[in-house]
Amino acid sequence: MRWGLAVVGAVLAGACERPTVTPLTGGLEVSPKALAFGDVFVGYPAEQSVTVRNRSVANRKLSVTTAPPFAAQAELLVPGGAELELRVRFEPEQPGAAAGTLTLSEGDEPFVVELTGNAVATPVCSAAPVCHANTFDPAEGACIDSPAPDGTACADACIASGTCAGGACLGTGPACDDGNRCTIDACDPARGCSHLAVECASPANACKAARCDPAAGCVESDVRDGTACGPSDCVTARVCLLGECQSLSVPEGAACGESSPCQGAGSCAGGACVRPAPAILHETWGYTFPPLHHFAGVSDALQNLYWFECGAICRAVSFTRDGAMRFSAPIPIPDVTYHLLAGDKLIGAREDRLFAVNTNDGSAAWSLTLEPNPPGAPDTARGIRVVGLAADASSLIVTAYRSDGTGARQGSVFKLSAATGATVWVTYHDAVLTGPVLDEQGNVYAGYAKLVSLAPNGALRWSLAGNEAPIAVFNGDLLLGWGHVRSAADGSERAPALRELLNNPLMLPAGRVVMTEDWSQLRIEAHAFTPGSAVPAWRTLVNPMHGTNWTTWSAATSNGGFLVGAGDSRHPNWLKAFDGSGAERYACQLGAGIGGAPLDPPVALLDGRWAVETGNRLSVFSVPGERPATRGWVTSGGNASGSRRPLP
Repeated sequence: MRWGLAVVGAVLAGACERPTVTPLTGGLEVSPKALAFGDVFVGYPAEQSVTVRNRSVANRKLSVTTAPPFAAQAELLVPGGAELELRVRFEPEQPGAAAGTLTLSEGDEPFVVELTGNAVATPVCSAAPVCHANTFDPAEGACIDSPAPDGTACADACIASGTCAGGACLGTGPACDDGNRCTIDACDPARGCSHLAVECASPANACKAARCDPAAGCVESDVRDGTACGPSDCVTARVCLLGECQSLSVPEGAACGESSPCQGAGSCAGGACVRPAPAILHETWGYTFPPLHHFAGVSDALQNLYWFECGAICRAVSFTRDGAMRFSAPIPIPDVTYHLLAGDKLIGAREDRLFAVNTNDGSAAWSLTLEPNPPGAPDTARGIRVVGLAADASSLIVTAYRSDGTGARQGSVFKLSAATGATVWVTYHDAVLTGPVLDEQGNVYAGYAKLVSLAPNGALRWSLAGNEAPIAVFNGDLLLGWGHVRSAADGSERAPALRELLNNPLMLPAGRVVMTEDWSQLRIEAHAFTPGSAVPAWRTLVNPMHGTNWTTWSAATSNGGFLVGAGDSRHPNWLKAFDGSGAERYACQLGAGIGGAPLDPPVALLDGRWAVETGNRLSVFSVPGERPATRGWVTSGGNASGSRRPLP
C-alpha cells in the first residue's frame, strides 16, 4: 500500500492553539488526540486522518509507529510551514472491539493518538443466479444483487453456451418434450428439464371425475356408483348412478351423520337420523406437571412434544405423541420463560440466559449469558432481559431490552446461530421491542412503542411509530395486537383495528381467523377475513362467556377448518371443531379439567391427537382424522415448533 500525503498549507506562527491540537517540541502540532472508527466490516478497511502542522521553517522528519489492526506509513516528512494529513487505516481480520495507539516522534517526547474501532463480521452473501452478482456493500451493510454486464458469457442447466442480456442468460436450450400430455415440460436453470404433472380441472358434473391420459390429455370418467352428489337426509339421497346424479329413496337403517371423537354416526329410522348420545371425551394419556413448569404446545415433525419443568432441579422433557417419555434432562437455569425448536435444538430463555439442548436425547448443546454492553452498543446499560424468541431452522432471533436499573432503556434484536449460540448480528432501537415474528422469507418484525422490520441480514427495512405488537405474519399480511393489518413489505395499513383479540389468531391461505369478545351478548366469536380485508367473510359463535378464567385457544386443521378448546372455572371444558365456512362440525365435552381447572393456553395438535394443559396436567385426547394445517400461521406459535414463523 502506498500512503499518500496532502499538503494543506502553511500555518502562521502565533496562530491560536486549538483545544484538540497538541504541540510537539520544535513547533510541531498534531490533531486530533483520538480517532474512533466505529463499526467496520471485516475485510473492508476504513481510513481516517490526523493533521500534522509544522510551525517552524525547518523540515521535520517524524517516525510513525502503530500495530495491527491499525496501520500507517512508517515516516512522515513535514516541510517547514506546511500542514500534512497522515492517513490511518483500521483493517480488522476478525470481529470484536479493538484499541491501539498511533505514535509520532522525532527523538523527543512522542505524541500519542488513541485509536479505537469495532470489527463487525461481514455477512456471507448467498450464491447469485446466472447473469447476476451478489456482493456485499459495506456502505449499505447488506448483500446487493446486480445484473452482470450484457454480453457476458453464461451457461446453466438449460443453456450450454449463452450470453447475458438484462440479467438473463439467453441461448439455445435442450429439448425437454417427453411426449406425455399429462406433464408440463419446462427447463429449470438449476436442474435442467422438468416435467410437472398436469392438474386437470374438476368437471361441473359432480358424478364425473377428471383424469389425465398420456396420449389424450385431460378426460372425464364416471365416479363410483353411490357417490354422494348433493344433500341427503333419511328420506332422499342424491347419489351418482352411471355418471349422473339421481334422487333415491333411503332405506331404513342406512348410515347417516358424521362421526366425531365423542359420538358415532347414526342410522335412519322412520325417516330421521338417530344417533347415539354423545359421550364424554376422555384422555388417551395424561401427565401431571410439577407446580413450576412451562408448556407452550411445542412439537416436532415426528410428533414429539417438548416442555420444561422444575422440581428439585429444572429439566427439559420430551414425550412421543402416544405418551412414551423420550428424555428428562437437566438444564442450566432455574426456570424458563420462553422456549421453541430451531432445527434439532430445543432452546429456552429466562432473564439474560439462553441455552439449547439436542432434541434427540436432551443433552446440552450450548449456554450463554447476554452481554448488556456488547461491542457497538450506543450507551452503557446495567442489565439486559430477553422479551421474545423466534427461529428458523438455523438461526435464533432474540428481542431484549437493556435497562439502566430504573426501567427499559433501549430495545435490542440479536440474531444467533441456533447450532452454537454465536452472535451473527445485533441491532439497537430507541424503544422497547416485543415479539418477534418472522415471515416466510426470514424478515423480522418486532415492536410496541415502535414497529420495525429487519431483513435477514439485520438491515432495517422500515420503521413506524405505534403502540401495537406484531402477533402473526403470513402471505404479506402483518397482524398486530389490536387487529390492525399492515403490509409486511412496507408497513402500510391494509385493515384498521378490529377490537381486542383473544388468544392466538390463525392466518391461512384463505385469510385470517381471530377470536373476539362480544360483551353485549356475552359470547366468544370467531371472525374470518379474506387477506387484507376489514370486513368479516363470516362470524360464528365459539362459546358463551360465563364463569371466570375462561380461555379459548385454537389450531388450524388440514381440512381448512380449526379446532377450539374452550372452558372456564365453573363449567366443563369443550373441544369444538369448525369447518372452513365457520359451521360447527362437532362439540365434545372433555373428561379432564372439569370445574376449577380451565384450559391453560396454548394447545398442540398432532396427527390424531389434541394436547392441552388443564391446571397442572397435560391431557392428550384422541381425535381421529384431525391433522394440523400445512401452510400459514396455524398455531399460537406460528407453527408446531413454536418458532413464531408460519409454514410457507
